Amino acid sequence: RLVNGAGGRLLIGGDLVQVSGIGRSGRGATVAVGPSSPSMTAATAVQEGAMPVVARLDQLPFRERAFDTIATGNAFERLDNDAEGARELARVVRHGGRAVLSGVNRDDALLIRARVLRGLGGVHHPKDAFLHSNDHIREYSWRELERLLVPAFRILRRHPVGWNRGWKSAIASSLVRRAPARRFSSAMVLEAEPR
Repeated sequence: RLVNGAGGRLLIGGDLVQVSGIGRSGRGATVAVGPSSPSMTAATAVQEGAMPVVARLDQLPFRERAFDTIATGNAFERLDNDAEGARELARVVRHGGRAVLSGVNRDDALLIRARVLRGLGGVHHPKDAFLHSNDHIREYSWRELERLLVPAFRILRRHPVGWNRGWKSAIASSLVRRAPARRFSSAMVLEAEPR
């Protein structure tokens, strides 16, 4: 939703496993940068009318300032060098362009609840047992994701994402849209521009 109507050249970045979504650029080229799976990238690109490019987000094959808008989903959780990935994304966005950068929240209220319940039951798990995905190298809190992005991007807006599991989740989702409770959202979306 944040990317629709962005206009110009649009880069959609997935992560190293999947392309997370495609928006419309309105004019110019739409490029889907996907994961290590060329067939998945190509299928997503064709479905959305984009040009498929298989590349790592920390080694993009594009010239500087090539795109007006970029959007990523879980782009940093699987990168060995997440800071390089952030710099590389900022490098390909024109000055005044937009970046919509998202990731899952390490401090997700449901994950915290699971940790507490497991601990109360006397079952102890390694730290990585409560990641959103078993192929994540790391996950971020809001503060950690912003700290990662600030050297390369100026944060414009923060959009917390809630849950979609029934009426209790609907209430919790409305609560995490408020600043103090945002910390416990399911996912984080940051709207930014390159420095």
